Amino acid sequence: RQKTTALQGNGKKPFEELRGELETFEKLRKLDERVERLSERGTVFLSSFWCETLSSFMIAPLKSATKPSVTSTCLSVQAILENPSMWGTSVQWEDTGGEKISLRKATDTMRKVAKDADWSSAVYRFRTPYLVSTLSRMVPEGELMKDSKFQEAIDTLIEQRPHLSFHRKQTLSTYQRHKNAMALLAALESGLVVQTDPRHAELLFGVERVFTVSFDELCRQIAFWHAGDNQNFDVVMLAYSLASYVQIASHPIVKEQGRSLPPMNLKLVSRALDLLFSVQKEDGTWEKGEPIDRYVAGSQGAPPTAPPKIPHDSSAASISNPVPVPVRPPPVEVRRVVPSSPADPTAPAEEDDPTAGVRMRSSKEIGNSYVFFVDLLGEIVKALGEKEPELLAPYLENIERCVEWLEDNVLQEKSPSTKMGLVQGWRSNHLLDGGPVAWCTAQAVSSLFSVRRLLKSLLTSCILDEFGGAHAASEGANSGAWTQLLDAELSLQGSQTSLKGVLQPRLLTPMMRKMLSASASLLPREKLKDYDPICAALQSPELAASQFASSNHPPVYSLILFGPPGTAKTTICTSIAKYLGWHFVTIDTAQFLADGLGNVANRMRYIFDRLKCLEKTIILFDEIEEFCQDRENERLGMESRMLTTAMLTQLNDLRRKQKAIFIVATNRLRTFDAAVTRPGRFDMILFVGTPNLSARVSRLKGLLSNTGMSEEKKSEACALVSGFMEANWKETAEGKGGLRFLNFAESDVLLKGAVSEAVDGRLTEASLQTSFEALRETATIQGAVKEEYVSSERMSRV
Repeated sequence: RQKTTALQGNGKKPFEELRGELETFEKLRKLDERVERLSERGTVFLSSFWCETLSSFMIAPLKSATKPSVTSTCLSVQAILENPSMWGTSVQWEDTGGEKISLRKATDTMRKVAKDADWSSAVYRFRTPYLVSTLSRMVPEGELMKDSKFQEAIDTLIEQRPHLSFHRKQTLSTYQRHKNAMALLAALESGLVVQTDPRHAELLFGVERVFTVSFDELCRQIAFWHAGDNQNFDVVMLAYSLASYVQIASHPIVKEQGRSLPPMNLKLVSRALDLLFSVQKEDGTWEKGEPIDRYVAGSQGAPPTAPPKIPHDSSAASISNPVPVPVRPPPVEVRRVVPSSPADPTAPAEEDDPTAGVRMRSSKEIGNSYVFFVDLLGEIVKALGEKEPELLAPYLENIERCVEWLEDNVLQEKSPSTKMGLVQGWRSNHLLDGGPVAWCTAQAVSSLFSVRRLLKSLLTSCILDEFGGAHAASEGANSGAWTQLLDAELSLQGSQTSLKGVLQPRLLTPMMRKMLSASASLLPREKLKDYDPICAALQSPELAASQFASSNHPPVYSLILFGPPGTAKTTICTSIAKYLGWHFVTIDTAQFLADGLGNVANRMRYIFDRLKCLEKTIILFDEIEEFCQDRENERLGMESRMLTTAMLTQLNDLRRKQKAIFIVATNRLRTFDAAVTRPGRFDMILFVGTPNLSARVSRLKGLLSNTGMSEEKKSEACALVSGFMEANWKETAEGKGGLRFLNFAESDVLLKGAVSEAVDGRLTEASLQTSFEALRETATIQGAVKEEYVSSERMSRV
């Protein structure tokens, strides 16, 4: 498995080379479909563990528990937040009297548990990161910042940071260090510790220490393996060190607020992945590895004692200048012991019914003291799936083994207390025989969601790269390009409006609402802006009122933009993609003819099979009139008629998916078959004309603002040019005027020339007239094109 030898100098392969390692497109798609089906089943499985009486998820619904399971509830809530769109029918924030799972009630239960928590106890060494992570995402920061008990939990996580002087005898296991770091990052994301708080530096320092220790352990484990030191090599320590290293190195909060970390070493990551998957078993599992808890209070030996607390100034907190430790603690014997509860690694013994647990094989063979391998896979995929998905592409066969294990190991038991009388789910491979367990099921569901995102990312990259598409910007939704787009007049159903005035409330707002609605139903309104990146785009002052106003328009998935050349139809489509934070791809006639004229039908199926796999993508069909011609035309051959029929079928199937928006851009709408333009085929048909007068004036002001002219001179020039455009806007009977027929590029030539003359002091109405007349001679819209323009202005339909 020496894949790393083929890596380029930056440790990363171009995606084109990885296509051969992705098996085939069909196999990749089939794996995605399997994971999707299993994920849907998993949501049903996890819902059956909800206990309405205790307002929590229980370890197993068969037991008559009297206390809620903290770990099961936290992990289940986190699994729900991983993919909110999957839970709309069974989960919501508000209490519905038992009809749906109420996350408000689950959150209240966790907050009650937190109020009585002893953060220093061995039991809460497990629970603390779960509680902090979950509550940080669910509770408004204003409430948590006033909650002294919750702030104590954050302090506990900070105090449990690793110490370089402890070397390999850290207080916490690699697994626990990773969970603590993720909890601290969740607290930072939610703004629970402001930058003016002295603890902010300590919190960041704790995260950076996990990064340093994880990097060291990652290198150490790779060295152990190559040295043949099987006694010290540990796959769990390798995996969670890798997950911590990648997630912290690529986390935006650390980059923005923390000190400069060394860039992620992609060669090291690739080598660690090679090693991790090379030691995977044939059934998809891994060896037990390091226990979840390396120490138990009261046993022989104890974890190292933390050194005296030293104030963190900028120099002391630097990872390259670690805090000095006056006294190195003596070495201690490490005992690998397990939590008291066999079914839930964080639950006190009195919460567990023996029938829901397992029996000890020996003091070192209690199943739940070891990491469930599905969580190990999920953390690796989550860490790399969004930032560096191509690094995982060579290991899809290994991931498929894990999926097969989940498919083959679904457990079920009868449960009269559930609606279906049956509970299904998964159980850790390290537990003895028994029924499904909530925390195992929650980890499986979370991991499946991560794998599905990875597969979608690989499929999307494969398709976009093949057709020359553009990936969505890493920062997500951005309304800047849409704001700068010049608007155009639009006549719609007898009234005058504008193109942006129709697209904003009928396409952009409903789609943003649809993307936001899944999270909105699961979280309190105060948390939406922190949790869902879409909300950031909705905060711009100019859009705030319209975005949150009531709207009855359903989301739009298909439209036709028609109009003369040069009216920025492609620019409109790219601006929509940027506004939504989506991918963008253009399919033109050349794509359909790539395999020759005789293979157009097969090529069409090939293209649409891939387009149907795309999600959150703007698909632009540019100038495909040849495949949408009027079948009533007697001069049209049989083959052309069949292609039109095939295109209609494929467009209809693509629209039914409702995963992407496709736009047909054309200059010749009248040549389309009647079935293409009939009501119901496309959601909207909109005429795209030249920029309207107000848009051109805005463009003029923008050009003037970049000059060194005085404000008085700018105002004079703006008034002169604006007045000239208004006076010559409409065409007279004598054929004079008609400035409105200049397209964007031609209008820009006129405006930039006017600004240049204004800077030189040569701008007059006569000079403007001369420039305008010269542009009219070579304008795109004149003669028959102008007649078509005028007659098409009233053809828009929504």
